[in-house]
Amino acid sequence: MRFSTFSSLVLCSALATVNAVEIRSCTEPNTIALTFDDGPYQYTENLLEQLKTKDIHATFFINGNNWWTELSGTPNEQVIGKIAAAGHQVASHTYNHAIPATKEEIEADFKKMGDLIEKNAGYRPTYFRAPKGECDENCISFIESLGYKIINWDTDTNDWNYAQFQSDKDSTDPKIVKKGKEANVEHVKKFLTEEFAQKRPNYLVLMHDVQNHTVEKIIPWLLENLPEGYKFVTVAECLGDATLGKLSAATDKDATVVNGTQTENVTPSVVQGNSTFDLQTDSPSGANTVIYNIYIVAALLAYSLYMML
Repeated sequence: MRFSTFSSLVLCSALATVNAVEIRSCTEPNTIALTFDDGPYQYTENLLEQLKTKDIHATFFINGNNWWTELSGTPNEQVIGKIAAAGHQVASHTYNHAIPATKEEIEADFKKMGDLIEKNAGYRPTYFRAPKGECDENCISFIESLGYKIINWDTDTNDWNYAQFQSDKDSTDPKIVKKGKEANVEHVKKFLTEEFAQKRPNYLVLMHDVQNHTVEKIIPWLLENLPEGYKFVTVAECLGDATLGKLSAATDKDATVVNGTQTENVTPSVVQGNSTFDLQTDSPSGANTVIYNIYIVAALLAYSLYMML
């Protein structure tokens, strides 16, 4: 009986985390989802114009206070509306490019970011990417309870890391930085060429519209070398999500999102326990999807019932 009780406790623990999912790849065949983190910034509108020439729709995981300081209440926030009007998906990347330490602070941060996007794009986002992709099991579960899908990537261009190519990684000398960026551009071109040559079923690509060399050098090259047989889509589209990652502007302030569907007067569930998250520090491994397998739970349940007989 004691062993059976132990098995039941293990089962309960497994059930508590069974829904924690971190999406790292698309599911729709022959799709490529370009994603841009950390913006918007002064290069974003240039990027929008370039994508328009090829009728490409992408996903922008944006902040409210990052490369551009405090967007809310400034003319710069209008670029969010321009991103949405051009048919791109606007998603959350936290307000200050950091996941707060407590559940209460996370809820406040996500509400502030959602309000800013709704004000300018006309809808609230239901997709989220953690800064640097760092969000552990508890973090994922709690953010899911707020109605968000957690998105990572399977193709990391590392377009931001030009310092790795500098003769002095810590130098801010314009000439050294310029050479580092030029080398990084060539590295990304080679990387994407090799990735697309694999002809994988789909790609979820990470880039950054806050980097001038990305917008001015890498994107023009990409648009001239688009891999054949693929459609460039938003992340929601590459996952076959009919909601397109949008929650219509709520008329009921108590409305929330459950599995991508708007509901009324629902209080989001809260993960019990310590309110401080222990965020992982390692970068994503590149696995397609991190999911806590329900079949294991079923096996534990069956074994527990057997032991009780």
